Amino acid sequence: TPNEHEKDCIEGSHNLPLSLLRGKADRLKETRKYITYCDNGQRSSVASFLLSQRGLEAYVLAGGYTKEKPKEKEP
Repeated sequence: TPNEHEKDCIEGSHNLPLSLLRGKADRLKETRKYITYCDNGQRSSVASFLLSQRGLEAYVLAGGYTKEKPKEKEP
């Protein structure tokens, strides 16, 4: 989602929410490889499947992606 992307995105990535993917997939370049990701890997798996159905080369970032905050040391 746009909120998730703003909070936890991979630098240089572009946000195309799953809810908009079907309507905008025709704008994607067939010569590129696409890596889909979300916070847990479920929606990105669906996104990769939809892209593959359209003949695009798509991969899923296994397990999802979240930026982990460093744990503070106890005093």
